[in-house]
Amino acid sequence: MTAMAPEPLRALLDTAFVLIDDAALVDDLRAFARRVYALAWDARLRHRTPEDNRPEHELVVLRDTVRIAWRSGRERNSGDPFDRSDLRVAVATALLHDLRFLRRITEQEIEALEHDGRHDEALTLRHRKSEQRAEHMRGGAEDAGRLLRSVPGLVTDAELRRVLGYISLHDAWKLGLPYPLASDWLAVCCLEGDALFPLDADFGPLADLQRQGVAEPTREQLRDQAAANLRTQLVAYRKNFAATAEPFQDGETILRTTEGARILAEARRYWGI
Repeated sequence: MTAMAPEPLRALLDTAFVLIDDAALVDDLRAFARRVYALAWDARLRHRTPEDNRPEHELVVLRDTVRIAWRSGRERNSGDPFDRSDLRVAVATALLHDLRFLRRITEQEIEALEHDGRHDEALTLRHRKSEQRAEHMRGGAEDAGRLLRSVPGLVTDAELRRVLGYISLHDAWKLGLPYPLASDWLAVCCLEGDALFPLDADFGPLADLQRQGVAEPTREQLRDQAAANLRTQLVAYRKNFAATAEPFQDGETILRTTEGARILAEARRYWGI
C-alpha cells in the first residue's frame, strides 16, 4: 500500500505556487509537484528522522525555489523568464534533492574543536564532512533517478538530465567549489531556495536545534542558531567564489538573485540579526 504524506505537509506543498499569476501553469505545476512528492514520500521521506532534518524541509525549499525562480527568471543573461519545463526542473530538484539521508556534521562542531585547540580532530571531522556530502549528492542523484524513471513520461529526458545534474552538485558550494555560477541561472535559483532554509522562521533553526537534541528551544536559542547559520553558511562560503565575477546582491553572502536577497532580508528582520 502506498503511504500518503500527512495533510499539513500536503497543504504546505500546495501553498508553494500561490504567487504565480497564471492559473493554468499553477494547476500544472501543482499536479506535477504532488506526483513527485508522493513518490518521494512513499519511497524515502516518510522514514526521515530529526537527526537528518525536519519533514517540512523539501516543502519550504520548494516554496522558496518557486518564488525565486518565478520572480528572478528575467535576471538571467537572456532576459527571458523561465518556461514551464524550467519550472518543472526546479520543482523536482527541490523535492528530490535530499533523498539520501546523512548525519550532518556542522561547521559549529568543527569550530568548537578548533576553539578547544583540538585541531587534528577538527581537520579529520572536516574531511569526513566533505566525504559525507559527496556521498549524499551522489546517492541522492541515484535515488532521484530511480524515482523519476519509475513513472514513464513523468519528466522528459532533458528534464531528467537537468534534475539529476543539479542534485548531484547541489551541495558543491559547501565543498570549496564555486558552484553554481550565474551562467546557469536556474541552478542559482535552486541553490538559493535550499540555502535559505536554515534561516526559515518556522523550521530552519528549529531543525538544527532539534538535531542537537533541543526539543523545545527558546526564542533566544532559535535566534542564535539563525545567526550562526547565516555566518557559517551564506557568509562563510562566499570565499569559494573569490575568483569569479558573479553578480552578488551584497558584499558578504553567496546570494545573487533579487528575490533571494529579499527572502534573506525578511529572515534577518524576523530574527533580528
